[in-house]
Amino acid sequence: KNGANGWDADSLLRYFKKYEDNSRGGSDAHGANGDVRVSDIPRDQLSPIATAFHEACVAAGFRANPDQNSLIGKQDGVQIYQVYIRDDNGHRVTASRAFLKTDKKKKAHSNLHVQPNALVKKINIE
Repeated sequence: KNGANGWDADSLLRYFKKYEDNSRGGSDAHGANGDVRVSDIPRDQLSPIATAFHEACVAAGFRANPDQNSLIGKQDGVQIYQVYIRDDNGHRVTASRAFLKTDKKKKAHSNLHVQPNALVKKINIE
């Protein structure tokens, strides 16, 4: 619309799916083998407010929607949201943890140098 060709949802979906590792598995809108873990909050760990809100919405006639991001069917309704938390350690998945930190499974990024606490005065974009 405003000259941002290629930045629409349809064009970017494949990249979202590529980085996502959804606990529900891959689907029309979710990836299953990426570096960013997306998982459901166990019902017994939901806050009382989240539980009450969800139940109130359903009681008021809103449809319980298991996946508002799905491209199949309707996206309206109320959903218990998914979170970026690893099941194995309970840590939030950050961009740093997902893409910058090296581990035994990943190669070091030879073309990247991270300089913490650096003051940036100028960014040149070519």
